Amino acid sequence: MPEYYIKTKSYELFPNKQMKAVFDRNCDYRRFCWNEALALWNDEYDIRQLMLDKEIKAELRKAKSQRKFTAEQEEMLASYP
Repeated sequence: MPEYYIKTKSYELFPNKQMKAVFDRNCDYRRFCWNEALALWNDEYDIRQLMLDKEIKAELRKAKSQRKFTAEQEEMLASYP
């Protein structure tokens, strides 16, 4: 028998005109923030792909135990999380 139970509740909303406007405005803002964050993530990813040379990319495809980087490569990889 589990030590704890997860209780959930479900609610159905019947918003009036003003509440619908508030919900729509907040959902639009959340969608805007998500899209901005995703665009930033994609830009950073593209920059990292351009900065990495083919040797480093080949090493990154290997298993972690088989990877061998120079000190310079390690430093560069540390600057791009």
